[in-house]
Amino acid sequence: MLVISLVLFAHWALEVFGIWYSQISSTGFDALAYSQISIGRTEQLMQLVMDGEVDIQE
Repeated sequence: MLVISLVLFAHWALEVFGIWYSQISSTGFDALAYSQISIGRTEQLMQLVMDGEVDIQE
């Protein structure tokens, strides 16, 4: 469970960096919108994991 949380956190951190990067890039708008959508999906997945509705054990 800890490993999954770390992976999700790392993914979230990369998405946050992606938003920051997209704001300084010339084609930032599309990347920013994509990053926000992706963060929304990641947060939903994390919530499901925390609620125990998703079992990601191998």
